[in-house]
Amino acid sequence: MNLRNDNRPPITISMTISNFGDATIYITNNGSTPSPTCYQWASTGVVNIRNVVTIKPTDIGYCNNCTYNIAVSSSSYVVYSINVVYGELPTQLATGQPFSASVASGQYKYFEAYAGYFTNDINVQITTYAGQVNLYVSIY
Repeated sequence: MNLRNDNRPPITISMTISNFGDATIYITNNGSTPSPTCYQWASTGVVNIRNVVTIKPTDIGYCNNCTYNIAVSSSSYVVYSINVVYGELPTQLATGQPFSASVASGQYKYFEAYAGYFTNDINVQITTYAGQVNLYVSIY
């Protein structure tokens, strides 16, 4: 049992699948190449078009000053995007549903929204109740 009880954040690898395929994430950080037969962590299945692996500081093999090798495997054609987050996984936003949050000064909150194949435009609106907010958007 790992008794480390510190404030190191988890490492989260998430894969969003754009079509209706199925894929698995395999991860190592011990120098070996990840595969279905050689991995330290693996995803367990797709939930809401997202496949997620969270590596916690209490997991055997967790490190924050090393290289994580990631492999994606599928038995059929799949289109996906993959994201690695050191810390909290972004909150998934739903189309047309408002979401309220707060953020401390100098901190960040991360959100993501899925845009389907036939999406032409995305409109993001922010209403501030106090303070000043900066919005940064990237596409991956």
